[in-house]
Amino acid sequence: MIIRTKFRAEVYPEVLTRKCTKAEHAVAVQAERDSRPYIPAASGRLRSSGRVYGSTIVWDRPYARRQYFGKVYVDPRRKIAGFPTPNGWRSFSGVKKVRSQRDYHHASGGPQWFAAAKKAKIGSWIALAQGVIARE
Repeated sequence: MIIRTKFRAEVYPEVLTRKCTKAEHAVAVQAERDSRPYIPAASGRLRSSGRVYGSTIVWDRPYARRQYFGKVYVDPRRKIAGFPTPNGWRSFSGVKKVRSQRDYHHASGGPQWFAAAKKAKIGSWIALAQGVIARE
């Protein structure tokens, strides 16, 4: 006896898109949390400035880019980043700094904090995305 059957699967793109959007957002939220221990934290303001918009993570401090790439920016004429005062380090006013070849040195955290978190946590991020898609 021969049995023949047909199978037809319909994929609804709007459902798949909604599931993927929710999964991307969930992974971004978790990635922001997992990145915090790798962020340099003199005062903690950079760590706490992380915000998730959809699937994008933004660390919103004026010095975040410099910290992330880990290079010291200096006055091109004087070849120094700033000068000490009784209230901490200060920059020269009105000077457009340029990136030097010197690396930042941090007591905690370091440059490329998202890449470090990704290397450590990518497996759990994938599992989280799969779980969100499966639940929806």
